[in-house]
Amino acid sequence: HQLIQWLTSWVEGATGVDSVDPTTPLETYGLASRAAVILSGELEKKLGRRVDPSVAYQYPTITALAKALLAQRQDA
Repeated sequence: HQLIQWLTSWVEGATGVDSVDPTTPLETYGLASRAAVILSGELEKKLGRRVDPSVAYQYPTITALAKALLAQRQDA
């Protein structure tokens, strides 16, 4: 839940959108490829592990992204 809140806040800041729905595809908010790469870097800092820069495209919603990142952490 905390990761979803963090991601939602990050996307709002990166896109300038006032209210981001975690179940809406990120492309809807105009998240550019440059921002997606920056997001992966921020996630690496937050999670303390490598995050593939294409992760925002592999998991197109905040909810899907958070679930995948948490599942990867449990697998590690």
